[in-house]
Amino acid sequence: VKVAYEDDHFAVVVKPTGMETVGKSKGSPTLQKLLTSVLEPSNATGSVLRKPRVCHRLDKPTGGLVIVAKTKSSQSGLLDAFKDRKIQKRYRAVVAGKLTESGTIDAALESKPSITHYKPVRHVSQSELKQLSHFNSAIDFLPEGITLVDCLPKSGRKHQIRKHMKLLGYPLLGDRRYAPSRIANSTEFYLWAVEVTLLHPITSEEINVSTAPPDFLQTSNLESVGSKRKEVKEIGPKEKKRKLHMGTIN
Repeated sequence: VKVAYEDDHFAVVVKPTGMETVGKSKGSPTLQKLLTSVLEPSNATGSVLRKPRVCHRLDKPTGGLVIVAKTKSSQSGLLDAFKDRKIQKRYRAVVAGKLTESGTIDAALESKPSITHYKPVRHVSQSELKQLSHFNSAIDFLPEGITLVDCLPKSGRKHQIRKHMKLLGYPLLGDRRYAPSRIANSTEFYLWAVEVTLLHPITSEEINVSTAPPDFLQTSNLESVGSKRKEVKEIGPKEKKRKLHMGTIN
């Protein structure tokens, strides 16, 4: 477990893929249990938590940034910020097919409002995939290649990105729950939490923390194949979007 940001009040750590965030995990530690050994003791005045506490969860196969509270006051502020959707999160995913437009999916999940913005970053054709060993097991089942996508969820439902991208018709590679079996049996799970932006729970200073995703999720490793990389721009109100309205999915 690596530390991407830390002060006396809170931290942002990098959860490895395949590790549970909290709970009981047979034969291997959870992220929550490892926090005391990877973070420095807090020197803050006031109510320091006996043990650092995670403020949100990532699915077991998803790696990347997790926000952790070290004091009671920061824990309260961070939980309120999550509840009020004031913390911005960006995920990098690999999906099957050629996704060409940015958009927003607002299909309800668990009978609750759910919103995910998405933006394609880089398309790789089937012929180009043959130069990339990470995708060997699925190449024959990807006639339209793959697309690296940045996903920005505005709500925090269970498996939200995975469900929404499936609804859109672009399931995540390696997703054995929601993707067709022919593309789900990849050796990797292609979703990573790469960036968080929030106001510091004590000082209100804006904090931005990012981490590099694994090699197979980086556009720099695709520069040698196909056309040049398409630069990523933040999704804004002036950008053309495709909006998808669907019924509730549980």
